[in-house]
Amino acid sequence: MKSFPSWFRISSQFACRTHGYSVRRLPYRFFSLKSDTEPQEDSALDTKPSELEKSQEEVIRPWYVEYAERTFPKRNVYTAEVPPLPEAAPQFLQDVLDTLSQRYLVSDLKFIRPNADQPWSTSDLMLLGTCNDDAHVISVTRGITHKLKDLRIGAVQVQGLPNLSRQRIMDRRALKRPESWHNKMSSQKTNWACIHPENYNVIIHLFTKEAREFYQLESIDQDLQQILSENRESEESSSASFRRPGSKKNFMSEHRITSRDKRQFHTSCIRNDSTGEKDASFTNSSDPFEEARRMYLTNDHSFSLESFSIHVKSLLDSSPSDISLQDVNTLLTAVAVSAPPSINSLKLSRKLVSHRIHHLTSFYTSIQKATPIDIIALRRILSKCLLCSCMVETNDFQYLDPRIYKTEQLMYRHGITMTVKSYMLILNIFAKYNRWKDVWLRWSKLTNIGILLDEDMYCHIFRLVAESKNERAAIYALSNVFEDMVFQSPELFASKNIAVYLSRCLDLISFQNDNSYPSVHKYIQVSKSRGN
Repeated sequence: MKSFPSWFRISSQFACRTHGYSVRRLPYRFFSLKSDTEPQEDSALDTKPSELEKSQEEVIRPWYVEYAERTFPKRNVYTAEVPPLPEAAPQFLQDVLDTLSQRYLVSDLKFIRPNADQPWSTSDLMLLGTCNDDAHVISVTRGITHKLKDLRIGAVQVQGLPNLSRQRIMDRRALKRPESWHNKMSSQKTNWACIHPENYNVIIHLFTKEAREFYQLESIDQDLQQILSENRESEESSSASFRRPGSKKNFMSEHRITSRDKRQFHTSCIRNDSTGEKDASFTNSSDPFEEARRMYLTNDHSFSLESFSIHVKSLLDSSPSDISLQDVNTLLTAVAVSAPPSINSLKLSRKLVSHRIHHLTSFYTSIQKATPIDIIALRRILSKCLLCSCMVETNDFQYLDPRIYKTEQLMYRHGITMTVKSYMLILNIFAKYNRWKDVWLRWSKLTNIGILLDEDMYCHIFRLVAESKNERAAIYALSNVFEDMVFQSPELFASKNIAVYLSRCLDLISFQNDNSYPSVHKYIQVSKSRGN
């Protein structure tokens, strides 16, 4: 009999014609891929029981089961990793962790304890969490705030949430602008929020993913080295580093991110008049450094920063009960504003600022260990003096060190709460050196966080504009700041002091007619009539 080659395969029609059997009666091995010359193997012996059961299940399985699995796939349930509580941590944090991970699905939870060796640190425990977007940050912040209030652990401070009244003002202002301005003005975003229970040294930070990668709060222990190092960057780049990123594109493209450049997140300012009046770090005089200059800086020709060590030693040798907060403030302020008349170059100015910061931190550490003065008041004095130490003023030379931006950022990162008077000092410093872009950035942040601005604050900002004799600053103040003041709720009554500075701001504008700023002219007339 002639054998067929191995590649030859018999079709079912050929088998039916040849053998006279129907296709149903032919065994399955008759249509196998193997040739007829190979010995036939018993299929029942080859198949295992498990494979038979599996094949039966596949045959019995209905078609719509697979269709349902493709159409409605099983969701992977997300479970955030909850870090263990650190040693000596308050117990309410366990409820907060469970709420963040299970209810709000906050990821990358992590505890950080700042280094206690830093002079401004009080070993606060920080809890960091990453949210999906800005709306998630807002919802989680409000939910955790209500959770802490239900636990009854005391007063809770929340920083970074947008102000609803401010949003209404921005919506009203956006209607007067072209459509291209709507995306820039009509929405407020929050990529970093902070929750601080006042009775505990615990701060909860909630970020978006991009904000957390950008700010790198995990490297908070390196802030002292950044401030003590002489920064050679230009003042313009340092000013630009304060800008808050509005999108992912701004994070990467506008400014190159390095470990030494971290932008501050939001203003943390408390409106408390009673606390501000008792705050010894700021006096009510027009020049807050007048007493310090009179007591310690009368002999400028015999100037030496090392001589302040003698004053600190004599202060600490006295009885701790005799040391007042005003004495500490006067001494540290004198260190911050001291400058020999021989300073006349950038190199000497940078070196002087480094010496000031070094002496301030060392004096502060000694005073903190030897006196029972409140740590919060001491930290406010140190922050104010660090800001003032970046200014170098002599008869023939003026200089503002770029490290003022890092110093201000340090205050926010370490939770040093700023009073309204300290915030007005920052505005005064930048206005004095004609840094109006920085002034308006901080003023807008101050209004966005919900601080109720009063007559003194508006009078202060209009006075800075009038004394600067800057036309562009006057136009911005009359167009934006004045509009915020008029539409503020509760409404402010017409003030004669504000009207005086408004009229001086109008005099700075060169091109104007009778129809220019009608609401400003009306305000001035009403204030004059009320005064009469």
